[in-house]
Amino acid sequence: MTSQETRETRIAEISDDMLLTIPTLYRRMVKPTNKSENRFSYTHRIWVLIILKRKGPSSIISISDKIGYSKQNMTAIIDSLEKDKLLIRSKSETDRRTTIISITDEGVNFLNESKIKFRKTISKKLEDLSDEEIEDIHNSVLTLHRLLPKLLV
Repeated sequence: MTSQETRETRIAEISDDMLLTIPTLYRRMVKPTNKSENRFSYTHRIWVLIILKRKGPSSIISISDKIGYSKQNMTAIIDSLEKDKLLIRSKSETDRRTTIISITDEGVNFLNESKIKFRKTISKKLEDLSDEEIEDIHNSVLTLHRLLPKLLV
């Protein structure tokens, strides 16, 4: 097998594994913490709040670009978060056509509480793993975190 064939085979395996792994990871690790009564995914709401906390006030377009959602879908999620007083909208001082989104103190508190709940959920899921297995997962997550941005360009 040539190196090109090996590479193509490996990429096909990665693709197949991702199709199985990502939904399983979501279903078994993330979804159990989704207790939001809101019609928008708890995870999507958290993503928006994390972006705002890390990057500071941002435009809807900037947030939608980071998450990979259309502006229309992002507007609906922003509406939901604003209704719950987790963020606020304001007009840009430099371009009145641009709406700037900022996280509120309530949003920061909600995000911090959500992270604590999520960490407890993950801890419970991982408690039966050996130290070596936990280290394997940690290294895998760090690798994904390092490489995924290269795929999203």
